[in-house]
Amino acid sequence: MNGNAKIQVQAVNPTRHDKSSSYSDELPPAFSERDDLDARDELRERELEEARARASQMEKTMRWWSDCTANWREKWGKVRAERNKAREENRQLKLKLEAAVKEISNLKRERLAAQELQSKLEKENERLEKELKKDKRSIPSARVEPSLKENSPDHCDGLKNASVYETTVPKLGAEKQFIEQILQKNEFYEGQCEDGNVFERSHSVPAEERKRSRVSSKKQKSIGVKHADEGSSQQVSLIRMKLEQTEKLLIEERSSKQNLLAELDGLQSDLAALKLKNEELMVSHQDYAQEIVRVRSRHEKEVGQLNADLEEACNSTNNSANARKISELRGEIERLQAENTEEWSKCDKLESEKLALERENKKMRLQIEDLTSQLTESSKVSKGLLSADVKQLQTQLDEKNRELQELRHAYGKVRKQLQEKAEELSHTKKRVEQHENEVRKLRTRVEELKVDLTKAEDEVDCQTSNMKKLQRNLDEQTELADSYKVQLEHLNSRLKVGGIAPSINPRYKPGQRSSTQLSSDESEEEPSFH
Repeated sequence: MNGNAKIQVQAVNPTRHDKSSSYSDELPPAFSERDDLDARDELRERELEEARARASQMEKTMRWWSDCTANWREKWGKVRAERNKAREENRQLKLKLEAAVKEISNLKRERLAAQELQSKLEKENERLEKELKKDKRSIPSARVEPSLKENSPDHCDGLKNASVYETTVPKLGAEKQFIEQILQKNEFYEGQCEDGNVFERSHSVPAEERKRSRVSSKKQKSIGVKHADEGSSQQVSLIRMKLEQTEKLLIEERSSKQNLLAELDGLQSDLAALKLKNEELMVSHQDYAQEIVRVRSRHEKEVGQLNADLEEACNSTNNSANARKISELRGEIERLQAENTEEWSKCDKLESEKLALERENKKMRLQIEDLTSQLTESSKVSKGLLSADVKQLQTQLDEKNRELQELRHAYGKVRKQLQEKAEELSHTKKRVEQHENEVRKLRTRVEELKVDLTKAEDEVDCQTSNMKKLQRNLDEQTELADSYKVQLEHLNSRLKVGGIAPSINPRYKPGQRSSTQLSSDESEEEPSFH
């Protein structure tokens, strides 16, 4: 009994209880570390799930970005096709403008040639006028003996107002009438000479010889008149042909001018359509640029968020591993606490068995040492697992970094393409501005050509009016010459018949004109050629 009492006293020894309590106080930090490790492991698992979700979201964004790039390529292809069409249209318009300029230059050359022809015709007309003045006395007129109506002023005014064509160009059968009239005049004068016996030679020469001389003189006169009429008719026909050619050239120039005006209207309409297309392309380009800026900002935000999330995941991996360890240690500590309570209950029940308790205490110490060794081993194992997990996370991070680098590379390529497109657009703008400037220059050039054409037409009209005036003056002079010739013939006939000198003004001679008339004729014959 005393032995049992001693065992009980020793079991209930306060010093022993204090030692066990101090040992129990030393255990909780290990268990708390294990609980922390468990919590860290849970956090790591959550962060890994979040990283996987973000990676899937990143894949979705990459697919969306690839779709956007494909759409952009299609749009840029359409824009390029439209730009190429606009370039081709501009090139065609340039070719049309060059052709129009060439046609205008050809028309100018033709106009200069027409002006040269007109100058030549004017010179020929002047030469013909001089020849007519010289041959007034030699060539007989194509008119019949003057009547009272022909000598009247009304008849002279009507002849002055006659057309150029009627005065210059002989009608059909005019040559025959001219020859017949000359022959009739000669017969009339010869008959008068035979009846009057004016010349003494008519009495001495026999009748047969007189007839022969008459026939020969008639033939010679008819041949000379024919030659003169043929030369004048040839000159008039040449003048008429040249005038017809100039009229044809003027008609062709007017038709070509109308065609050029129609082509210019078409070119102006085409330019307006091209301007509208250019404005539409500019608006679409601005819209595309705004969309590109938006997509770029979104992509940068997503990349920043992913980088921040990855950094947070890297920082939180260590905390999650420690939390897991702490949770494991806490579970083991709770288990050990339960075992300790059971052992203390056994000790309370077996207070009488001190040696057994001591042995059991030794065993418990050994178990505690084993547990501590196990804890150290488990901590080492957990550290190895954590290192493996960290390696996996590092590999994942490396893969994500590679993906980010690829994305950055693709982004750089897209950015370079955008810069190239912007440069191409700037070049196209400059070219469009150059085309607009060229079109403006061409418009001003066309307006100048229009003004030149109007001036040339005015000059042609002035020249034609001068030609008409010259022809009218020629008609008047020919009429005056004819009237003077008729008067001279009347006077000669009177002299031959009566032998009486006519009462002619001594100041006026039949083959001579007054100084005032000559000055007026010369002033009329010298037109102002400018």
